[in-house]
Amino acid sequence: MAVLRALSSEAAVACINDGQLVAHATTTLLGIAAAPLHASAVTKLDALKSRVTGRGYVHVCDTPERAEGWIVDVEAAAAVWRSLDGPVTLIVPAGPLAPLSVLGPGHTLALRLDHHPAVRALCQGTQSPIISTSLNLPQQTPIADITRVPAELTRHLAGSLTGSPEPLGTPSTLLKQTGHHWRVLREGSLSGAAINELLGGIVIHE
Repeated sequence: MAVLRALSSEAAVACINDGQLVAHATTTLLGIAAAPLHASAVTKLDALKSRVTGRGYVHVCDTPERAEGWIVDVEAAAAVWRSLDGPVTLIVPAGPLAPLSVLGPGHTLALRLDHHPAVRALCQGTQSPIISTSLNLPQQTPIADITRVPAELTRHLAGSLTGSPEPLGTPSTLLKQTGHHWRVLREGSLSGAAINELLGGIVIHE
């Protein structure tokens, strides 16, 4: 086990802007943050996570307005986030600002509104949504304790930005936009039934 250097929010933003990878807290789980517009950062993350191009990355933003240009219909996404009392990642058509290297199938972007102070600091500092993928190596369980990051992962990270509150420890619910409906791809902190009730019956279960 190696000690991961704790960063101030300013130092974490500087590292991300420089194309480095930073461990960070979110509302749901610990993640690895990277700048989606920094090509070398995406390349580093692809290598670290053994990620095949075209699979895409989950992104987080601190406000719906931060998603302008990154997704096609910000108003629709914002309406869902307003309606749901819990973390939900939306897979939606990507806008012109989202680089191809971080998109998923069908020219989509996975994006979650996340109010954790660490996410807020990173998005405000970079003035952009950020990639936030799980804190783990391929085929390993996501790490829940920032003090227990293995050395083989630590050496790829510039440091960590965490702080209160502690992540919930469960993944977000995953919804995909299909026309005027939302499809539940994964139940997480919010169940599909709860989402269906809150959104007024426009949710289709996989």
